[in-house]
Amino acid sequence: MEALKGGDVQAMDAGSLKRARELEAMGFLQISLAAQEKIAWTGGFGIFK
Repeated sequence: MEALKGGDVQAMDAGSLKRARELEAMGFLQISLAAQEKIAWTGGFGIFK
């Protein structure tokens, strides 16, 4: 989380390690879409509180 200081992003606790599987799946989805040129490589997901 130290790497995020000074940036325009905020760290968020996603819960226990049980959530890692879902977060990894989201990362895979993003990479797959970018590889197919359906989204930009600089794209990402937003989380709203």
